[in-house]
Amino acid sequence: MATGKQKGSVAIQSLLHDDKSTFAALYQRSTELQIFQEKLKAKLPSPLCDHFILANIDKTTLTLHTDSPAWAARFRFITPDILSHAQKLCSPYSPKTIRIKVVPPVSSSKQKKRTLNLSSKNAKLILDTANSITDPVLRDALIRLSQHKS
Repeated sequence: MATGKQKGSVAIQSLLHDDKSTFAALYQRSTELQIFQEKLKAKLPSPLCDHFILANIDKTTLTLHTDSPAWAARFRFITPDILSHAQKLCSPYSPKTIRIKVVPPVSSSKQKKRTLNLSSKNAKLILDTANSITDPVLRDALIRLSQHKS
């Protein structure tokens, strides 16, 4: 394991705090959006405050992402209130409109692969059926299926 910096490598902290770095601008913008989001969450009623992400804010538009169409509809009902809060809390921005997009949450775990377990009786029945079929593709598929015994 190497210690110290490799030739040509740069510490991530230096990229995030360098005024000329694109990474620094992105980091600053994401931090700014996170602060605005927390301020807006504090003003919204529960449970609405738990169902949005402030995706962007600029001079004209506030963009919210919500996790379902039902929550998007509820946000649309209080659009004037959200706009009022955003205009007060998100200085120097003063958005005139709100865009609400439904972005379903990304599942962090993959679905478990279903396993097929046949009883010995059912496995034998499928195997007997396979042996009586002349179509080789179907016969092979049924033979493979019959091997999933518990």
